[in-house]
Amino acid sequence: IQLAEADEKNAQAQQDLEDTQKSMTADDKFLLDLKEKCAAADQEYDMRKKLRDEEMQAVSEAIAILSSDDAHDLFSRTFNPAFIQVRRVKRSQRGGRVAGAAASLLAAAASRASDPRLAALAVAAAKDPLEKVKQAIDQLIAELKAEKKLEIATRDECINREHEYQKSTEKFEREKVDAESKAATLKSELGELESSMKTLEKEIADLELQMKRKGEDRAMEKRDFQETLADQRATQELLKKALNVLRAVYKKKEVNREAPVSLLARARRAEPAPPGFETYGANRASGGVVGLLEKILKDAQLMEAEVTRDEKDAEKEYQDFVADTTAAVETKRAAIVNKSETKARSEQDLISTEDDIRNNMKELETLINTKQAIDLECSFLLKNFDIRQEARDEEIEALQEGKAILMGMKLD
Repeated sequence: IQLAEADEKNAQAQQDLEDTQKSMTADDKFLLDLKEKCAAADQEYDMRKKLRDEEMQAVSEAIAILSSDDAHDLFSRTFNPAFIQVRRVKRSQRGGRVAGAAASLLAAAASRASDPRLAALAVAAAKDPLEKVKQAIDQLIAELKAEKKLEIATRDECINREHEYQKSTEKFEREKVDAESKAATLKSELGELESSMKTLEKEIADLELQMKRKGEDRAMEKRDFQETLADQRATQELLKKALNVLRAVYKKKEVNREAPVSLLARARRAEPAPPGFETYGANRASGGVVGLLEKILKDAQLMEAEVTRDEKDAEKEYQDFVADTTAAVETKRAAIVNKSETKARSEQDLISTEDDIRNNMKELETLINTKQAIDLECSFLLKNFDIRQEARDEEIEALQEGKAILMGMKLD
């Protein structure tokens, strides 16, 4: 089982390594492309800025030339034939002054905003302050308002993207911390389970060893009991045989040692005779050797009963010990089975949790790339948003004032 688990973990680690290498390759490619795009964008920006500066300089010089007094006099002589009425000449002169004022206003706005479109309008206003110039001004105002609106929408989108990035980062960071905490807890639980299972296995081995030794001791006690019982019974048989022999002898007719009484003795009955021997064998059946043998037999029978009782008690104690020990072993084995199942679930949960940690790491790496893209696309806009909006407002205001001058009106 451990080998299979090790193989599974090894395969998972190999897969994770391969996925990480692929992710790193994709990230490196993305970063390389990003750097190339940034370098190209910077180069293009520098080129466009240079061209715009050159264009602005040329436009400003052209406006200065076209707005000079000599140019106005020359235009007046060139476009003022002799047959034109005096009123028409005065109107043209007034229009030229208005055009010059509008052109100067637009040129100043173009210089402040660095916008070639305003510079072009300034030139057009100096040459032709009529309906086409007004239409162009209206069109440019509309474009600037549209750009302003688009820039506001882009700013809002950038803020939303930054907010979503922060939310996602906090979410995955929190999930990563939770998963790491859960993994640490699972590892600790697995360690405790393994230690507990080893302790239970050792306790089972100790109980089985105790039961084995107790069984060996019980077998020796039983052999001793059987030998003692056999000796006691053999002793009792011998004592019984000896008693039977003695009892048989003492039950025979007692020996009578009295002699025949003569006439002389009868005549002398009145005189007391000297005492003689007692009857042979009298009281031997209840005392002496027979009594001693009977006492020994009784003691042997009591010892047999005591040894038998002790054997029964020892056997009962052994059987109780075996039953209790077996029950304890079975309980501990059941605990090992339960802990093994818990351990298997915890190991599976740990594998899943470690997968979650790796996925969170990948998501956080992706979010880092997202943050770089957001910074690349939005950093300049967010930092300069107010300045750019103010500049556009100034451009629109200058255009409206220029249009008002061309229309012969004055804004309040």
